[in-house]
Amino acid sequence: MNLIQLKYFLLVASNEKLTATAESLMISPSALSRVISRLEKDLGTSLFERSVNGMHLTDNGIIVREAASKVLAILNDMTESIAYNSNKDEKRISIATTALLSGNDLIVAFKKTYPEILVSYNELFSPHFRLEELSSQYDFLISSEENTMDQNLSTLRLFSHPPVLLVPISHPIANRQSISLAECSSLPIINSISTTPWAKYVDSLFKQANLRFKPVMECPYDIRIKLVGDGIGVTLASETSVKLSALPLNVVVLRIDDVELEHAVWLYWSKFKKKNHASKIFIEFARQYYH
Repeated sequence: MNLIQLKYFLLVASNEKLTATAESLMISPSALSRVISRLEKDLGTSLFERSVNGMHLTDNGIIVREAASKVLAILNDMTESIAYNSNKDEKRISIATTALLSGNDLIVAFKKTYPEILVSYNELFSPHFRLEELSSQYDFLISSEENTMDQNLSTLRLFSHPPVLLVPISHPIANRQSISLAECSSLPIINSISTTPWAKYVDSLFKQANLRFKPVMECPYDIRIKLVGDGIGVTLASETSVKLSALPLNVVVLRIDDVELEHAVWLYWSKFKKKNHASKIFIEFARQYYH
């Protein structure tokens, strides 16, 4: 018994047609038949019931199919692991993000778990990403901008989190635990830059509730926090960003009670770019980390 026999057996078991399988392998049906017959002889049992309608697995054939699938999967993993240990390119991934704080905990946890993998982690200041750029420069993109309709991208929803309101400690509502979205709309809101995914999310949040707000200023997250502390206005932020950043003592966090649309963070990668072993490890790690 050898690997070729097992591979050919699994193909026939899947197709249930000897001639069609032989054509896909570019060998003659008689040659494929001899391979299957030799495997049956080696195992001492019939693996297929042969008829004019095709070839169907016997009970023992089903047992062999399950075992052969496991054997080949183990051998494939072994081959990938050898390549991973032998080739430095197999130990390298590049990740871009438009949601820096939201992805930080994932990247740190991954690096602690797989210290041998070289991770390049870059922030994209432009919220717009193209497949060509993603494929040529990065293996993955972490973004809060939903793009699940792009047929060229594979997507994984990492997590979602509610927004919170940050207010100066001197504000009259600073002693409250929560606030309604309608109340938020009447406050001087310092928003993210209008082209960013977070600004688009905030716009959608108010539109869904049939509310309007007018930002008094647009700027990055760290400047928004500073302005809130100085009493210039209030700002909406993601719950995760607040937990991962060190807020100054003059800024208070309020829960927003009536939010139906949570802020989601996504992982994207090209369907057509070949994934190295480190990339496969990262996808599975990200899937398990948040789920």
